[in-house]
Amino acid sequence: TALEIGKERLCDFVKKPLHTSVSIKERQEAVKELALLNGFCLNFRKTGSLVSDGFSSQQQIAELFTASARFPYRTFWQIAIYVVPLVYIVLLALVLAGMVSANSFILLYISTLILSALPSQNILRIVQTLNKINRQIGTYAQLFKLIENTPFKSAILQKLQSVICEPLEASKVVAKLDTYYRNLDVAFTPALFILNPLLLFNVRYALKINKWMHHHAVKDTQKWFDVMATFDALISLGTLAFNNPDYIFPETVSETFRLEAQEMGHPLILREKCIKNDVIISGVPYFMIITGAN
Repeated sequence: TALEIGKERLCDFVKKPLHTSVSIKERQEAVKELALLNGFCLNFRKTGSLVSDGFSSQQQIAELFTASARFPYRTFWQIAIYVVPLVYIVLLALVLAGMVSANSFILLYISTLILSALPSQNILRIVQTLNKINRQIGTYAQLFKLIENTPFKSAILQKLQSVICEPLEASKVVAKLDTYYRNLDVAFTPALFILNPLLLFNVRYALKINKWMHHHAVKDTQKWFDVMATFDALISLGTLAFNNPDYIFPETVSETFRLEAQEMGHPLILREKCIKNDVIISGVPYFMIITGAN
């Protein structure tokens, strides 16, 4: 797989096998389709390989995004980001009109400098949280966009695609978070640090990120990355099918357990040396001793 969460999902496929013929056939159709969409699979794996130190589990996703959803006195700061620039404009008008001294700007600047520093701890927490995945956010957005823009025919792939396309396109929403983080990061550069008391630039984008978290952290990110993990696991199986066209897809003929194989051989032994056997396991429980891999 290309992603750690995809590896986790592929492990789930193996540890928790499907038990109904309908679900087995649906997954087979998805894998067969992905085997034919080699360009899509290569693009997904290539883009996914750019993710380093990405999410390792769904639990980590939940913990990371919800950690940034706290911002005390949010209503006050939402008002302040509009009021502070307005005060500067009004003061400038009064100075130009000769009604107040230009020295008033110094007092106002010092006041708003202190004001902009008050939420520093909360803003720093958001920066530190997103700093763990800042290089990956844009890549995740590209992966979502790749899934969104590819037409699928199989039921499973269409259903997965609909989750990240309706009612919102995951790629655009995640890309927006990437933009917010980059702008917040810029707020700590020397030039904007000087202008920050005038515009409350750091607070403005910290609030945008906080609002994003409130809208999407719990409700959307879990299901979106769940789709990405499943796609990654299915692409792994599709790639296996593409690389081994002589492998067959088992046919499901009964809801009760029965395994019947003709000329079954070990997949890791060279074809010309592999000894193949017919195997029939008619039900469970069943006991079979195999002496030697070949």
